[in-house]
Amino acid sequence: MDPITAFAACKAAYSTIQGAVAVYKDLKNTGRDVSGIVSEVGGALSNFVRGHDAVSEEQEKDRKSTRLNSSHGYI
Repeated sequence: MDPITAFAACKAAYSTIQGAVAVYKDLKNTGRDVSGIVSEVGGALSNFVRGHDAVSEEQEKDRKSTRLNSSHGYI
């Protein structure tokens, strides 16, 4: 192989490697962004469920209190 062809082959290989590294870095950043979004959504859903559970517990307490008071003639 003559030097000019060898140089062109090395240059093409180097460009291919640079492109692959750029794609890897882009995918890594995208993955980090997706991970952050999933974490935020998961946290929001967790807070919603905890809030819903707290409201349900309070409603149940109110129902029991209302039943107890009505059975004693307080209402």
